[in-house]
Amino acid sequence: MRREGALAWDVAEDATDEPFPGVGVPRQLALMFVTELVSAHQPGDGGAVTVTDETVDEIIAVILDTYRGHLRSDFEASDPSAAARATAAVISILSAVGLLTVGPGTVTVHPAAARYGATVTRRAAPKNVSAPQTAADFSLFDALEEES
Repeated sequence: MRREGALAWDVAEDATDEPFPGVGVPRQLALMFVTELVSAHQPGDGGAVTVTDETVDEIIAVILDTYRGHLRSDFEASDPSAAARATAAVISILSAVGLLTVGPGTVTVHPAAARYGATVTRRAAPKNVSAPQTAADFSLFDALEEES
């Protein structure tokens, strides 16, 4: 009997199984941050984008202002601590997944982050929303009846 396998050895100990972008407002905010940063700044040597802490704060402020009302109460712009909490969450998430490194007064977003560029689409909520259906409203055979 022959057995084969593969081994992934993390010599630098920077691999992670953290999901990104993932579910939740902070992770979506991190995705929007990466998208804005990568599209607005040219990469330096090696493909990384390095910006000052002030630039990070500006980008977060623009995102919070642009999507006001869509970020639920997590980071509402009316909360004076929202921008600082949003910045801390973004830096924490991106650092945890190995896409960002914090330096003295700067952050560096690594080239792999460019693959996560996203397009944000806003849609209006449907005007005529009926009451939600419950499990009792469905039958196992509903789909079969619709197909015939």
